Amino acid sequence: MATIFKNPNLQDYFLLSDEVDNNGASRSFTREYEDGKVIHFPKLKADLDFDFWDTVPTDTYPALKKLGATVNPKNFAEFRKMDESFAAMNLPTGVAEDLKRHMSRFYESIMPIYEGVFGGYEFSKRKVVWRLTETLNENMHIDAYKQENPNHFARMFINLDTQPRIWQTSLTIDDIFRIRAPELTDAQLRDMTPAKLWIELATHTFGAGTEQWWDSYPHHVAYFEPGDVWIVDSRQVAHQIFYGRRAISIDFSVPTEKMHNPERQYLNLLENFRKTELEKRGLEYVQRSDAA
Repeated sequence: MATIFKNPNLQDYFLLSDEVDNNGASRSFTREYEDGKVIHFPKLKADLDFDFWDTVPTDTYPALKKLGATVNPKNFAEFRKMDESFAAMNLPTGVAEDLKRHMSRFYESIMPIYEGVFGGYEFSKRKVVWRLTETLNENMHIDAYKQENPNHFARMFINLDTQPRIWQTSLTIDDIFRIRAPELTDAQLRDMTPAKLWIELATHTFGAGTEQWWDSYPHHVAYFEPGDVWIVDSRQVAHQIFYGRRAISIDFSVPTEKMHNPERQYLNLLENFRKTELEKRGLEYVQRSDAA
């Protein structure tokens, strides 16, 4: 079970739920997820062979440090694109087969739970990222993209390591909108593309390096134990990996119109902010054609 140190000067958006365990989820958590909660399931432990994952030869084969896999829901043992990647890096057949076997085992155990936690969603793309590399003191950030992503996503994290994965979290995107709004020029609000405006707000709030954001904003600290599982829309809550070696993120895409509340899709959040801020300034609001 995660240990969470909550800062009293920061909004408490953590939710611990006993309604999910290794037998499944008793309900969907899409409402809370879309509202920007960080939801942890203390009774759920991922079925993983930690000793195996601890010995994956990432130093010998650096391309293993970040593996993206598309999941076939009808056949968890199908790894077409991954087979191509393994061949390109000259990965020994035995190592490749062991990796695929352990991945299949994980998919079989977690996917029914994942789909229960995100009950009601329809998935347009099913991607899992295996993050097999050490991360220290990552910069605080909210996820941002150079190009707009028209889809929502359902993101679940699992600690794959034998040691705790230490996260720090900070402002929500609503906090960032409020804090940064006075700094934006009329032209930025009116003319910036959604991608550039999102980067201006979400990324530049915390600066480009640790010396720029260190202790500038309050933060919570969470220690996720081996096998811990949590979900959060990482486009809504600022976060950083303070320490972690191996983790999994399940990043299935969801068409915006299939959300419980499409207004909570990140581009729609941005567009609503832009509209409100322009109208506060007495300026004309024109809806962008590239909003979600």
